[in-house]
Amino acid sequence: MDPTHPYFPDGLNMLNDDFDLSGPAETVVGPSGSDATPTSRTKSKRLTSDVWQCFDVVEMTLPDGTVGPRAKYGSVTTWHYDAAHARECLAWYIAQTDQPINFGDCVFFQEFITSAFCPQMQIVYRTTTRNDLIKIFKTQRDDLTAELQHLTVSIALTSDIWNACSKHDYLCVTGHYLDSECRIQKKILGFRPMDFAHIADNIFAVILSVLQTYDITHRILSITLDNASANTKSIALFTERNIPQAGGYFFHQCYACYIINLVVQSGLKEVSNHIEHIRDAISWIGSSNPRFQEFGRHCTLNGLLPRRFQTDMPVFYNATVTLSGVYYPTSSQAIHQIVEMSDMLNTYREDDLLGDAVVAKETKFKKYWSEMPFLYALGVIVDPRIKLAGLEYLVEFTGNKLSIDYSDQITDIRNKLFEVFSIYERRFGGVHTEPSPELDTQPLPTSWSILKRRKKDKSTSSSSSTTRSAASSGAELNRFLEAQFDADENTENFDLLLWWKTYSYRYPVLSHLARDILVIPVSTVSSEQAFSTSGRIIEPRRNCLTPKMVEVLICVRDWEHARKRMQNEMVDEQFIQNFSNLYVDEGSGSNQVQN
Repeated sequence: MDPTHPYFPDGLNMLNDDFDLSGPAETVVGPSGSDATPTSRTKSKRLTSDVWQCFDVVEMTLPDGTVGPRAKYGSVTTWHYDAAHARECLAWYIAQTDQPINFGDCVFFQEFITSAFCPQMQIVYRTTTRNDLIKIFKTQRDDLTAELQHLTVSIALTSDIWNACSKHDYLCVTGHYLDSECRIQKKILGFRPMDFAHIADNIFAVILSVLQTYDITHRILSITLDNASANTKSIALFTERNIPQAGGYFFHQCYACYIINLVVQSGLKEVSNHIEHIRDAISWIGSSNPRFQEFGRHCTLNGLLPRRFQTDMPVFYNATVTLSGVYYPTSSQAIHQIVEMSDMLNTYREDDLLGDAVVAKETKFKKYWSEMPFLYALGVIVDPRIKLAGLEYLVEFTGNKLSIDYSDQITDIRNKLFEVFSIYERRFGGVHTEPSPELDTQPLPTSWSILKRRKKDKSTSSSSSTTRSAASSGAELNRFLEAQFDADENTENFDLLLWWKTYSYRYPVLSHLARDILVIPVSTVSSEQAFSTSGRIIEPRRNCLTPKMVEVLICVRDWEHARKRMQNEMVDEQFIQNFSNLYVDEGSGSNQVQN
């Protein structure tokens, strides 16, 4: 052993020192594992082996149950192969990476592990892995059930139906709620087969069975569905069972991104001939390597980077991405997106090239949003920088741009606001909370530039005149609507959830209402993400999976991603890169040619 090793700062000159082992008689375990001569208070022993420079002569119990000396540097322990733990880790890996269940049954995988890592590795058969996955699923489901039972807030649901290549239809139910740290959690509660007609009774039965599994039927605040007639009819069945909370004001929410898609598609129909010509040109160029190379040379001559385009790009519009968020409130963003879309439609209504498409979009927009959704309105009212006065201005701005009369709706929204608050006041009137220490930040929508143009005298008079007369009760709500906050409209960052957590001591009832509103999603994209995952799980080569195993794999994967806060990775990074290449800076293209 090298006497200059850093573990021996004084070299080996201490090897012959006496070790005074004062204390009761004890047995010292030597480096070979054999017991040394017992020591006593009056006897010292010369431990001359080099090894003792790295150990304290103190007994400790090792993981295998034996007794040995305590190491000064690092650890000296014996690693033992645990077959049960190895199987559990393998099952977990299979669920997270969409591997086939018989992954551990592969002889080449076994050779890889035994040769490179663990010679004791035992082959794990498909049946064993299946049982391990079910065990993990049940354990995690029990933990999730216990978590949901201890919530102090309501739960919002999203649901959608998917057709699999295995000839099974599946209905996904996803729960959204706030945890104890006031963070939005999104977890798939059920991924159940729909092997019957997609009618209201069957949809209701499947969703209800999921809720009963977790015993949360009394905690459901809202269900966000697409606009299918069967979904609308199923809501009436929930209402008959008295399941909706908060008087049912928020229970049925339409899929905002679905409406946005309809608006966009209506405009695309007006320019479908032009789009078809572009598709044909792209297909013609891309179907031949010589033609694509010729296209590349033309790009280079014009100072552009050559690239291969796809016939159809699945473009995620900004509004769709914003309203499909997982870890931030989307109900407070909806009206901002509506305002921006109305401003854009008004700007290009008279455009010679896009005029017809814009008119078609505007017609579809009015069909769905000529009546402002109550949830969207409350989403901005609970923002301390906007409140009721700001809502009135935003709605008035939208109405002026699209010739929609929202005046009566403002009065209706105000009355409903106080009705909902009275429900929460009866439920949480005796709740008192302590202030939280800090606030965090979140980017503001660009529609704030519209709010900044509002005159201060108009906002002050609107706030003071309309809120006081809205209801004789609701003092806490009136106090919030009339208060002036330090939150600056010019601030680029503001976290609404943490604001309400911080000021819950000042508004104990309203904070419950605000947090319930902010947790409601306006999109079912969070549920549709499960279908993207299941598409890999139930691929044609693996469509023999039973519906039960499909649910196990989907849920185990989603719950682990929820634990690691990885569920917001909806947009494919490769798509982002491809989409950004459509907008080429001519300067950068010229530089590329010169280089």
